[in-house]
Amino acid sequence: MSTTVIIVSIVICCCCLSMISGGGWYYIDDNKDSNKKVLSIEGNNGSVSCDSYCEGRGGGKLPDSWKGAKCVKSGFPNIPCSSGIGGPILCTCEKTGTGWK
Repeated sequence: MSTTVIIVSIVICCCCLSMISGGGWYYIDDNKDSNKKVLSIEGNNGSVSCDSYCEGRGGGKLPDSWKGAKCVKSGFPNIPCSSGIGGPILCTCEKTGTGWK
């Protein structure tokens, strides 16, 4: 029984490390619009704010067809979209259609 728990813990831990280290994963935020108008993406190394990351097409991870996006949430509860943190951060971007910057 304890061996199974250890194996599961290692798999979960590896997945978390991959997300934190910038593994390039992106996913639909299930708590948002099911029409894929909101995506949570990682890959921002923290040198720019989530505002800038979303407005700049999220490092190429946001659909070009969106024709613009804005940040609606950063990956940390007390960090606003307007702040860069100097480390990897998950950004939640929403389609705007107002053009890419």
